[in-house]
Amino acid sequence: MLNVTDPAIKDILQEALELSIVLKNMDVVGASGNLEYLQVLRMRSVHYSIENTLPKFGSAITFETIRDFADNYLKSLRAYSITAFKRLAGDIKGLPQDIEAASKQFERLVNPLVASVGFGSFKFSIANDFLGRNGENPDIVRLKATVLQQYHDNIFTNPLADKDIDLVKQQFTDEEINEIFRPVAKIKAADSPYKVAYYDRETYHKIYLGRIVNMQKRKLLPVKQASPDEIGYLESTIVHARGDQGGKKIRSLIQREQLKSLELDIRSIQLEPKDRAPVMLNEEIIISVLFNSDNGFTFKFEDLGVEHTDTDYNKGLTQFYSKLYRKIWAILNPSSAEGAIASELALARRLINDPSQLKNP
Repeated sequence: MLNVTDPAIKDILQEALELSIVLKNMDVVGASGNLEYLQVLRMRSVHYSIENTLPKFGSAITFETIRDFADNYLKSLRAYSITAFKRLAGDIKGLPQDIEAASKQFERLVNPLVASVGFGSFKFSIANDFLGRNGENPDIVRLKATVLQQYHDNIFTNPLADKDIDLVKQQFTDEEINEIFRPVAKIKAADSPYKVAYYDRETYHKIYLGRIVNMQKRKLLPVKQASPDEIGYLESTIVHARGDQGGKKIRSLIQREQLKSLELDIRSIQLEPKDRAPVMLNEEIIISVLFNSDNGFTFKFEDLGVEHTDTDYNKGLTQFYSKLYRKIWAILNPSSAEGAIASELALARRLINDPSQLKNP
């Protein structure tokens, strides 16, 4: 390999070296079977690339980035697989009557396998197992083998234009949309620190996935809301209740645990900053709220990259509004040193008709 100059031959030798190292401890029969399985996996694979939005570490990708992508991708894929299984269940003979249990069992079969990994950003290909095992129903085997490609075509690469959103709402319930598309919205969020591309199976062209902006989220995702009263006490308890001989109920606290996380949305049609009069917006925005027991409440408006974290919900929301107010003022004010990119300027102008109603913060 050191002396080969032909790039095509070098690539073939590189792959042969990789496979020989992986299969070196197997006998001929085992190596042959594994090689054939890997080759078919690669033929069935979807090829992705993850790249930093800001090259803080050059083209190197952190484990945190890989984990964020993998967690949300797998959560969405498995939610879609359950839905696909339930749609098909009526046509599959021999399934147990408990469809919920059967769908959960199928969900465990959806476990993408990494077929190859390359360097230069983070390139990899994944495919799902395609072999029938332990007497699996042939229809379930076919779904297991194809569900990842279906998900890629119909969900992950969906541009979510208005007509696409209308079609999604016809095909899925609100609960299914929330489970399938909310993790995708995190991967494609406007403020995501990474961007994802895939390689077209026909042309091998690299295609970057578009971002999911506030307008699309507002049209597509059912809003998860909670009142301040519900947010104020984040705690889970396990209580043992029993009755004594006199009929009196006795309750024993077994375990009390503060909730680790909570995710919800706030629909807002106005800005309510501290020490400023409220400002009406031309269109409703969705503010994402993430509670984490380590940090408190994090309020985010991804389209303008505004974020604020506080341990107090109401105080944090007010401070967030103040930050968003200042951000919009800076975008719309030509004398501001902060400046604005074209997409931010277009959004700010859409939200605020008259910039003069915003005072210098």
